Amino acid sequence: RHLVAEKQHLPRPQKLAVYDASLFRIRKMISIGFTDLAHEELLFWFENRKFDVGLDHAALELARLTEHPFIGLSLSQTHGGEILKRLPPSASVQRFYWEMYYPRGYKEIVEREAGRQGLDPFLMFALIRAESTYRPWVLSPVGAVGLMQLMPETARKLLGASGKTDFSEETLFEPETNIALGCLYFKFLQQLFPEHFSLALASYNAGEEATARWLGEDVKKGDFEA
Repeated sequence: RHLVAEKQHLPRPQKLAVYDASLFRIRKMISIGFTDLAHEELLFWFENRKFDVGLDHAALELARLTEHPFIGLSLSQTHGGEILKRLPPSASVQRFYWEMYYPRGYKEIVEREAGRQGLDPFLMFALIRAESTYRPWVLSPVGAVGLMQLMPETARKLLGASGKTDFSEETLFEPETNIALGCLYFKFLQQLFPEHFSLALASYNAGEEATARWLGEDVKKGDFEA
């Protein structure tokens, strides 16, 4: 994997070995290409850590190399501002944190599926960030699944409309399937509300029926500037 070429960007092993054995072990996993296992270890570390500027920054570097955006996003959301205050104000450090805060995870899939539906891929990155914070395993209290938080019934209807009847809810936890259907659903909403982009966004979160009720009850045409 290309990670071998990036070894020079890994946090210093001596410091990690002294201050945090878990991060040192994660670093070694990444260096030999075990990025999925390293991600699982980082998740456990993240859930049990105590705030430390140096270690959190080191963990962010490791999170970037696992190519799983959730941990980097979560760390930058919770402690990014504090870490930035204590690090050199260089352009590269600033850029690093902005990229962690607004990740483009699953880039190839998002760009492909957004392009297929004629959508702006950056909007789809933002939608995934807002809906699931890039956690493909997340299940909402109301039953929305995966990266783009699709309801199984919505997914079933989308597949049915495209002539596919073979559907399992478990496939919605797969990034490939979830992003493809999420982009297809947003395209449908744009066509449903062609005059007002903000209504498509509202409908994605609340459902098109809720948005239609809101329009009928409270909103006059032309009041949808975001």
